[in-house]
Amino acid sequence: MEHPLIIDRAVVMLIPKKPFFDWANYIFPDSPMSPEDLTEHSSYLIDDDVVPQEPQVTLEGIWKWLFEDQLFGICTDESTWPHELSWDLFTEWFELKFSSVVYDLIDAPIKKEELY
Repeated sequence: MEHPLIIDRAVVMLIPKKPFFDWANYIFPDSPMSPEDLTEHSSYLIDDDVVPQEPQVTLEGIWKWLFEDQLFGICTDESTWPHELSWDLFTEWFELKFSSVVYDLIDAPIKKEELY
């Protein structure tokens, strides 16, 4: 590859914190999880107008979907989820890491498919 291309997207990575693991372990006590068990984290391509100092502004309109996606990854029964999903709870349960520059190092088209 001669020159990598820059994609017109940014990335937000969600890193679960202790309250997320506490919830997951309450739901599935026979399969305990801890931060040390994770070898990777979920990353999402987002609009490239990232303002890391203002994550609520950056994730406006999508933070609830991100939260629900993470919950769904543990348990599809929504009745086990927290009753009130809020921005404060989201940031209590997840550390957010942003990158406003995304390089495409693969010389092939990006494939997209439906999630659910």
